[in-house]
Amino acid sequence: MPCIIYTPTPRSVTTDDDYIIYSSVSELMSYNSSSREAWNNGKAGLDELGKGGVLYLVGHGNAGSAIGAHGKGMTPVNEKELLAQLLEEGLPLTPSAPLTIHAYCCCSATKVRQDYRGALQTPFAERFGKLLADAKADNITLIGYAGFLKKKTHTMHYVCHDEAKIEWQNSSGASMTWQIDGGVITKMGTNEWEQSVQSNFHLFRKNSVYFDIKPSK
Repeated sequence: MPCIIYTPTPRSVTTDDDYIIYSSVSELMSYNSSSREAWNNGKAGLDELGKGGVLYLVGHGNAGSAIGAHGKGMTPVNEKELLAQLLEEGLPLTPSAPLTIHAYCCCSATKVRQDYRGALQTPFAERFGKLLADAKADNITLIGYAGFLKKKTHTMHYVCHDEAKIEWQNSSGASMTWQIDGGVITKMGTNEWEQSVQSNFHLFRKNSVYFDIKPSK
């Protein structure tokens, strides 16, 4: 089965563009032997997944709003733009064998609160999955991640008000799966995660991220 590692960017991501995404792509390639190169927008050929396989969509999670990389001319895309891009590249909506899609970015399976008092948004991966279902997709498994991705390990990152107290915790609940069959999306399992900004902290500050990630009630 083919395994394609894809960045929704107009060209391949280099170390000068975005070292974090370049490293993520390189690491995924290192333990997926069938992935000989990273794909990007404009390459086409995603119809290769018509008989099933695995597709990694790699980028920054942008606090649940979009996926993409930094770099000149690289603008993150929201779920609607992402699906349109992938369909133009040949993504099969009804593969003959199971197709697994990973929304491989931080907090893609997390209900996001954009500011401390704001309303929670539906997770990016779920919004993308609903668009697939609306397009009558079938035989597709979609996986999103609740925490921050680090070195092959899907982790939950808790940051306290005291910047010295940072805890990385492995968790079996750090990912969430949706199954899309016959144009219907179904969440598998019961885990739900909520992401909110800590009181009096901006979402990003001095390249550090201040998030509380916790199970939704």
